[in-house]
Formats: sequence, C-alpha cells, structure tokens
Amino acid sequence: MDIFEAITYGFFLGIATALSPGPFIALVLAEALDGRLKNAIVISLTPLITDIPIIVFSLTVFKSLFSKKEFLSLVSFIGGLFLFLYGYKHIKTKRFSYVRETGKVEEPEDLITSLWKGILVNLLSPYTYIFWLFIATGFLLKSNLTSSIFFVASFFFGLIGSSILLAFLVYKGRTFLSSRLLVNLTKILGVVLILFGIRLFYEGIRFLVSS
Repeated sequence: MDIFEAITYGFFLGIATALSPGPFIALVLAEALDGRLKNAIVISLTPLITDIPIIVFSLTVFKSLFSKKEFLSLVSFIGGLFLFLYGYKHIKTKRFSYVRETGKVEEPEDLITSLWKGILVNLLSPYTYIFWLFIATGFLLKSNLTSSIFFVASFFFGLIGSSILLAFLVYKGRTFLSSRLLVNLTKILGVVLILFGIRLFYEGIRFLVSS
C-alpha cells in the first residue's frame, strides 16, 4: 500500500467510524446535545490515548505471524467481513438515532472527568479492538513503516475531525443531523466501506493463492 492509498483508506475509515452508531460517538453527541461542547471535544480526542496502546499490542502479538501468508489471508477475510457488515449497516441507515430535540443546557462537567469518561468508553468498547486487531491490521501488515504512519495519522484525523464537527453541528443546530443530507452521506460511506471490504477479500484470496 503506497502513501496515497494509506491516506485515503485511513481518512475514510476514520470518517466512517465517527458516523458508526456506537458508545463513543453516542457519548460525544450526548455531551453536545446537553450544551457541553468543550466536553464533547475532549471526549473526541480520547482515541489518541486509548488506541495507540491497542495498535502496539496488536502489532506485537501478531509480529511472529507476519511472515505467514495464511495468517495474512485470515486477517484480511475477517477485516473484509466486518467492513462489509459495517457498510451494509450504513447503507440501511434511515435516520441518525442519536439526534433528538432538546433545549436542555447543563452545567459543564470538569474536563478531566469527561476525559476519563471517554477513555473508559473506548477501552470497554469491543468496536475499538475489532477495528485495530482485524480491520486496520489487514492494511498495516501490507504496508511499510511510512505508509503505516500515514494510515494511522489519517485515520485519527478523519475520526477526531468528524467527531468534533458532528459535535459542533449538534451543539449549534439540533436538527441538522436528521436531514436527508447526512443520511445520504452515511449511505455513501457505507458503499465506501463495502469497497474497502471487497479489497480486503481480494487481498485475502491473493495471499492464499501465493502461499
């Protein structure tokens, strides 16, 4: 995978992850809906703290298996399956379920409290481990160090940037995310995820054929 591919894959996977219904984005948007934009932004940054150790762990655990093409094929097939299922779920989206009308504005929590809340949600969420152990590993195993760095950096840029943007839009305009625009965007991202999944399936078959 060259640098351009690494940036493209990482960025779009980051955006798609931010738009995927789950505990992380639910917490971010809940803070924004309750009028705590700064707290929502702090929570959006927590993947930088929680995901780095998971990346190191996954690469360390799988290091001895990197040279086995059967293992690379298995990881590619599992990652492709998850991406295909995530993409299908995005395509079936009819509305963004976390958006609700509210006029409630609460006193902001301490930012450190929000930071810990975001860390715990990420560490206890299976989606975080599924992504890095299976989906991302399928890309990282085929990449050199430079491409891997760009992949991870662009993923965080897409994930964190999208999370902050969503939080800001919810904070400023409570009904925006229920519009057809976001639904259509989510469906498009679903197609992108499925295409990435097909790419991983192809890579899995290629590893098997060449083994």
